[in-house]
Amino acid sequence: MTDFTDKVVVVTGGATGIGKALADRFGAEGAKMILAARREDRLREAVEDLAGKGVEARYQVCDISKREDAEALADYAFAEFGQVDVLVNTPAGPVSRRR
Repeated sequence: MTDFTDKVVVVTGGATGIGKALADRFGAEGAKMILAARREDRLREAVEDLAGKGVEARYQVCDISKREDAEALADYAFAEFGQVDVLVNTPAGPVSRRR
């Protein structure tokens, strides 16, 4: 990766799995984080974990498949940090393949 100091990263599906791993990495590279997912308890835990590592992070409960939630997430990110530099949209759960 590169230096993400003073960059703002929004990660949907950021409370667990791939999204959380990406948030950890972006945070380690200096990014400020907004995590979004549907479960507040998991979001809170993820943000507390990041804060314990010195990462400035916030969360927004959000179902990204709903337009009003997506718009609220964007509004929140800009209200908190004034910018969004990177948006990562990760799957909400296990991905299954149809055959």
